[in-house]
Amino acid sequence: MRAIELNRRSFRRGFTLLEVILATIIVGTGITAAMQLFVTCTQQNQTAVGMTVAMNLANNIQEYTAMSAYADLAAFDGATYNPPKDAGWADLNDNMLGAGRGLGRYTQKVHVSPVKKSDLTSATSGNADEGVLKVVVEVWYKPNAASPSAMVYSMSFLRFNNQTAT
Repeated sequence: MRAIELNRRSFRRGFTLLEVILATIIVGTGITAAMQLFVTCTQQNQTAVGMTVAMNLANNIQEYTAMSAYADLAAFDGATYNPPKDAGWADLNDNMLGAGRGLGRYTQKVHVSPVKKSDLTSATSGNADEGVLKVVVEVWYKPNAASPSAMVYSMSFLRFNNQTAT
């Protein structure tokens, strides 16, 4: 009887093959889920970087037009800038964001239109300028030469002519 008890104790000292297999499956599933989360977070981070760059490029146009005279703003209508411009109106270097994601892949497009003073959401009829211009800046991104450009950010703002009589 004592010999039987010793044999049972010797079987209890280690893990069974089934326990090892289950532990491996559980740990493997956890590691796989963590790796997928890491990939998703990396992709979201890249998207956020692209959006931040696009917002800054649109803000560059806004800052430059804020320094420009009201009468000069009409010249920006329909303008496209590639390579994009900074707020001081210098071309931005294509290598500023590192390899493969240069600023040369971004394009700034500007649209300027007069709006009614009484209703800032409506365009004026014809080319009548009531002293308020709506400036729309779109930033487009082209990931590679084979793919089409896509708009990644758009902003609009109003500029008032402080010289006009009300």
